[in-house]
Amino acid sequence: MGKKRSFDVAFKLRAVAYAHQHSGEESARHFGVDPKRIRDWRKQAGDLEKMAAEKRGASKRLRGGGAKKASDKLEKLVLMWIIDQRRKGARVSRRMIRLKAKKIFDLEINDDSKRKETFTASAGWLDKFLKRHQLLLRRKPALVQKDPEQVVDKLVSFVMFVASKRTTDEIKDGEIIAMDETSAWFDMPGPTTVKPAGTASVTIKTPGHEKSHFIVTLAAKADGTKLKPFIVFRDAKEEVEGLQDVQEAVVATSINGWMNQDLTKMWCQKVCGGFCFQKRLLIWDAYHCHISNETNEELKKYNMSTAVIPGGCTKYGQPADVWNKPFKDKLQDLYDKWVVGDEDKEWTSDGNLKAPPLCSVVTWIISAWQEITPEMIRKSFKECGITNARDGSEDDLIHYFKEGQPCHAGSAKLQTMRKASGALVFPLQEEEDEEELANNELQRPKTSKKNVLSAGTAAQNWADRQMISSLP
Repeated sequence: MGKKRSFDVAFKLRAVAYAHQHSGEESARHFGVDPKRIRDWRKQAGDLEKMAAEKRGASKRLRGGGAKKASDKLEKLVLMWIIDQRRKGARVSRRMIRLKAKKIFDLEINDDSKRKETFTASAGWLDKFLKRHQLLLRRKPALVQKDPEQVVDKLVSFVMFVASKRTTDEIKDGEIIAMDETSAWFDMPGPTTVKPAGTASVTIKTPGHEKSHFIVTLAAKADGTKLKPFIVFRDAKEEVEGLQDVQEAVVATSINGWMNQDLTKMWCQKVCGGFCFQKRLLIWDAYHCHISNETNEELKKYNMSTAVIPGGCTKYGQPADVWNKPFKDKLQDLYDKWVVGDEDKEWTSDGNLKAPPLCSVVTWIISAWQEITPEMIRKSFKECGITNARDGSEDDLIHYFKEGQPCHAGSAKLQTMRKASGALVFPLQEEEDEEELANNELQRPKTSKKNVLSAGTAAQNWADRQMISSLP
């Protein structure tokens, strides 16, 4: 189908004048339009001339033209709902308006006032609705984070270390796991809300549950296989006990709602599974629970070694960060639907909305995780330099080394390292990623020196093993 054309009043009057001098068919051929349009314009000649006299020759539509509003009552009810939400300081997103409008149209608008065609609350309808009522989408100010400095060498070393582990231990893509904890809140107000045009400030009021967080640990294999999400709620033993029958996720609790040593061990047991004869590799950051001796001993039971992403490099080299954004977006969509709807909702005596039930949150998490495709997961491992071809033929897929990225200088360094025959690169000192911890609002505990393995120590241990294995 060709692109839809539109014509201003001046063009239509010229076509009508040409039709008077010749014929409608001749005018249609001359101006390259359908003959029916010429006939319609000739019927509208009086109105078109009035518009031209009013100096509206550039206008492309007569007064009252175009698609009609679905319902005046609908417009009024949706606008009243927006005003009420913003008076309370609550967030109002585009998606929430569309959901609410569709629900109002289906349930509260009388059949007599409805348009004959189906109302879908489309994005186009929303754009016109916002324009009619002078509403704008405003964004809440956000803090800008600077890219960490001097991470290029760390990233190159990390890519080479993973490549050497895959070669030495003959680890297949199906045995490489990436894992990351991400924070979420019982209130999930997004950064944007609808407000009248011209409003200077943007505030979003919530019932306060956004301060009550929970942790979702997502893990997947490099071949696209997704592991069960591991969910940690804060001090909710009774509710969590009632969720132990959930098959698609593992639900746990802790005093402060954060991952700890015991929960990390539980994740290893219930998500990673039992012993595997094939060696496995776990990719995660240097959170203190990940690099402790207790965790390392637990992982040995499952024939699993680790590749710890160097400090400051998590946002570049963590495949799970690629999934977290679409996962949280889907979680936000499900939360917005719940806010707009009427099911499973309770209110305080002050009229504030209570936090959603834990069973609903678990259901949302499972649904959002199912939306992440295996293709996205496989691609994320390539973009982070985990499963790329060892000969360097797929280095162009590493996202943070691409031209225009902050760490583009690492591309040439990586090529040099790959060409160095027999070069074994070991990970830099395992240090916690301060930016990652700040993003999760964690306080970094002190890491014992005996839990930190330096590059030099790793190299020496590897050399000792090689020497011992060569003895008769």
